[in-house]
Amino acid sequence: MKWKAEVSRASFDKDLLYSFGSLLTVSSVNREAAAERIWNMVNGKKTPDTLTPSRTSVETVEESAEDSEIDLARRAEDDIVSYMNRTLDGHDFADLITQLLEVQGYVSQSSSPGADGGVDILAGSGPLGFQEPRVCVQVKFPGGTVDVKILRELQGVMRRTKAEHGLLVSWGGFRQSVLKEARDDHFYIRLWSEQDVLEQFYRHYDKLSEEWRVRIPLRRIWALVSEGEG
Repeated sequence: MKWKAEVSRASFDKDLLYSFGSLLTVSSVNREAAAERIWNMVNGKKTPDTLTPSRTSVETVEESAEDSEIDLARRAEDDIVSYMNRTLDGHDFADLITQLLEVQGYVSQSSSPGADGGVDILAGSGPLGFQEPRVCVQVKFPGGTVDVKILRELQGVMRRTKAEHGLLVSWGGFRQSVLKEARDDHFYIRLWSEQDVLEQFYRHYDKLSEEWRVRIPLRRIWALVSEGEG
């Protein structure tokens, strides 16, 4: 099997996402023109408006359970990702990453909007941020999957800023070449994908500023675990 492309879940229409969120090991996606719409997304083509489901049809899908039981956690996360895509821009996202570092004890400085010279955030330990570990952070949002060129640019900026460690954050994910090369830099560079950022966000949500908790309001819920999931 050969991978055709990497596409963020948030790029798909809601009715398709609900089918992707099935709890079944094998399931079909029985939505309007599903195959053509998915194929267009994989190939980077715009789906004609005539094939895009109307709001009414999406609401009908939300209310029905025609395919299978829905994975509520996956559906909730898809809604969070979609909301962040609509309400944040690249600078907002860099500010969020800055705050996630600060609540973990780093003193951080983010660049102003515009050209950043390959540096979005500089973070360090200690009262003034001078102490190790010193981290150079590059953030890509939303954008597509990051290629190895961006990783190598970060490596160069780390040398220029004398940072011992690097963090490359890509909301759109990473190409296999990046994942492969980053393994050799395991003790120097970390990669955060969309899922990694969400995990950090959930873990430290209660420590974030009131501004961020208002901008992305979340509420914890309890749900009964079905047999076989525990």
